Amino acid sequence: MELNDIVKKYFKQNTELNKRQKEVLQLGSEIKNALSKENLSEYEVDDIVVTLTTINRDILDEDGLIAEIREQFPSVVKTKEYIDMDALENLVYTRQISPDVMAKFIIKKEPTIRLNIKKRKGKENGKDNND
Repeated sequence: MELNDIVKKYFKQNTELNKRQKEVLQLGSEIKNALSKENLSEYEVDDIVVTLTTINRDILDEDGLIAEIREQFPSVVKTKEYIDMDALENLVYTRQISPDVMAKFIIKKEPTIRLNIKKRKGKENGKDNND
């Protein structure tokens, strides 16, 4: 296949892929909204199972934590002023620093809602595997 043909085929396929990805994202959003509106975390149609999972992610306020532990544990705060997570973990493990100190610097992020769609186990091509 010549380069011109490959480029044209790629462009056509990539354009179709991008269009389908947008459609899939839109449909996924509509499913999430419908399930949330009905207060459902799971839905099943035929042999397809849809589940919504809430994912909570927290991040560490490193600047605040650095300010808190800099004077008492200077070897944990590096020159570039980042937390040596291994050394900090060791301090918590050996109870030299309370996990409560770290808890003050955990920043709660908005939960992410994850949509999972898959075929129910034990089904293949719309038939039970026992058939």
